[in-house]
Amino acid sequence: MAITSNELISRVAAISKELYAGGSRIFPSVRLAQALLETGGQVPFWSNLFGIKVGSGVPNAYWDGRFVTRTTREVLNGQVYENVQAQWRYYASLEDSVRDHELFLQASRYATVRAARTPLEQCQALYASGYATDAPAEVDGDPSYWEKLWGIIQTRGFTGFDTAAAALRREVLERLGALELQLGRLDIRAETLEAGSRLAVVPEWAGEAVEAAVAQEVIDTPEGGSMDFYRMLTVLHRRQL
Repeated sequence: MAITSNELISRVAAISKELYAGGSRIFPSVRLAQALLETGGQVPFWSNLFGIKVGSGVPNAYWDGRFVTRTTREVLNGQVYENVQAQWRYYASLEDSVRDHELFLQASRYATVRAARTPLEQCQALYASGYATDAPAEVDGDPSYWEKLWGIIQTRGFTGFDTAAAALRREVLERLGALELQLGRLDIRAETLEAGSRLAVVPEWAGEAVEAAVAQEVIDTPEGGSMDFYRMLTVLHRRQL
């Protein structure tokens, strides 16, 4: 079933914000612009939103290795090639396409993309890294890839998604910080309780069991055990275990 451009934006934005909140370095605005530019707002039946080809890619959790073959237009070294046969990754869902895009951009080739400090820098880094073979202006008069991406971001006001994602990331980090603090306090309480449960002297009623355990080299430190520890030794001793 075909989806509208607005539905595409909504679905990609939701996943992109989640990824960004979880530590992704790809700005939601840039990912959205790429999805619109690569698809023209029309999602193909193979659900590939970012024009990712098979290449030398290895199947992963989000791409099972399936592909479709379609003709495309390539620009290599300033030379335009029409009707070039290419193999494109086939995805089971739009979410798989978005998450595979995240994995795809983890390659060392895209280190400058991940290091970009602003959406504009990231658009430029994508083009400089050779993400697309889109023709530069001096070849056919079209704007270059990064200019098209940046134009979409500005026209659509996509930077608002970056602001929302940044706020979500701060919220996630604050919650993690609170959980770490709580765990730290629980660790301190556990250590305190454990220390408080240790007995400096072996209880008289457990003496025989402790002596037997030491003689059989079951324990080597009689003192400092908890009440439950001495109860356990006594039960085992009485049962001749």
